[in-house]
Amino acid sequence: METLAVVVEEPERVTLRSLTLTPCQADDVVVSIDFSGISMGTEKLMYNGSMPMFPGMGYPLVPGYEAVGTVVDAGENATAMIGKTVFVPGSSKFEGARGLFGGQAKTLITGAARVIPLPAELHEKAVLMSLAATARHCVLGSGGRRNAGSDHRPRCARPPAGAHCAGSWCGADGVGNQ
Repeated sequence: METLAVVVEEPERVTLRSLTLTPCQADDVVVSIDFSGISMGTEKLMYNGSMPMFPGMGYPLVPGYEAVGTVVDAGENATAMIGKTVFVPGSSKFEGARGLFGGQAKTLITGAARVIPLPAELHEKAVLMSLAATARHCVLGSGGRRNAGSDHRPRCARPPAGAHCAGSWCGADGVGNQ
């Protein structure tokens, strides 16, 4: 199966090209993507080559971890998902490019356990789920505690051990850059 994908070939060089997807396995779903968000943090760092190196990082790669689409096919253990609108946090099932995040492609194959079924009316709005999760963890990630300070604004907790975060958690004013 082929898909049309955004591929960051190397820093500052992006192409739109056809990639082969690895075969759908018993627990996988095939999703036709309708919407994919672009992060001005993560994707910008991947594009300009300043993304910190960590396992799986390298070029060429398919960016994106904010995709919404419809399950159009599935492996034998996931057929109940066919027809559902889902949020897809990406895929790594590409040949010829890394799928470190892998959400910016027309068709994706990923494990059914990775997708989140959505009410159909959320559709394009659901690409914001990753950003909403980041904001939620920023505000409540420390168990709802607020850092000391006279302004009582919630501050971001440090990311959990082993988590990877690119850039600031909460904004350009330094809130969260602890």
